[in-house]
Amino acid sequence: MTVITCRILLVAALLHGPTGAAFAAEPDEGNSEPRHHRHHVAVFLGGAVRDEHHTESGFAVGLDYEYLLTHLLGAGLLVEVATGDLDTVTVVFPLVLHPWRGLRFVAAPGMEIPDHGDVEFAMRLGTGYHFPFGDLTVGPEFNVDLVEGEPTYVIGVSFGWGF
Repeated sequence: MTVITCRILLVAALLHGPTGAAFAAEPDEGNSEPRHHRHHVAVFLGGAVRDEHHTESGFAVGLDYEYLLTHLLGAGLLVEVATGDLDTVTVVFPLVLHPWRGLRFVAAPGMEIPDHGDVEFAMRLGTGYHFPFGDLTVGPEFNVDLVEGEPTYVIGVSFGWGF
């Protein structure tokens, strides 16, 4: 685990505190009982840029599923396709930390499958915030995919549904 990942997890744990709870445990309107959405599916729309000169870029569309293990921690599957210069499919298995309301931190090992070439190990690190609208969510996401030490920046918006 990298030093940056450890620091993110530490800050998130401190923000969570003894009374903090994940977004999925916030009370419904008119009901003092928490709403427990164990499942969340989302569609991601955004862009991806690789290399320091931004010469490789493309549109990114993804689908992810998360199962909430606890109020603080979720796990799931994410499949994302990047078009344009990148032409890749990324498949990762996110571990998601929910330190406060809709805030999320993601660490996701997996693989990148280029249109041409060999399958490579990928590690996605990211953050985002899900704004709730009843059972629906919408929010910004920022991710960095590390493949052979080369970063790909993926930025966009996710539209989700908790159930």
